Amino acid sequence: METYGLQLMGLSEGRWNLSGECKLATCQLILYSGHDTEDAPHTEGAALMLSKEAQKSLISWNLISSRIITADFKTSQKDISAKVIQIYASTNDANDKTTEEFYLKLDSVLNDRKKQDILILMEM
Repeated sequence: METYGLQLMGLSEGRWNLSGECKLATCQLILYSGHDTEDAPHTEGAALMLSKEAQKSLISWNLISSRIITADFKTSQKDISAKVIQIYASTNDANDKTTEEFYLKLDSVLNDRKKQDILILMEM
């Protein structure tokens, strides 16, 4: 991240189970989402990696599913925040039910925000 001057990076197919935070020795923070149970297969997963600077602006983050994670950040504008959504979309091989559930959850997240907020949607 430092080499390219990035403050925030989205990760797909993280393969973590459960959800949580992981602080790296380099002071970067990884927020991750995975399957609901520890014994689930290590597949799917979405994550956000935040620089030390980005962590200062983090308001909150939310696990939506093993394929969708969101984070809200303060901006320089008092009444405007930035919502970052990292997704790991279903592939064409997924069954119709899985794909439909994914897009219903994504649609719900997209509609559940203040209209004046900045929206950043990331996918690998």
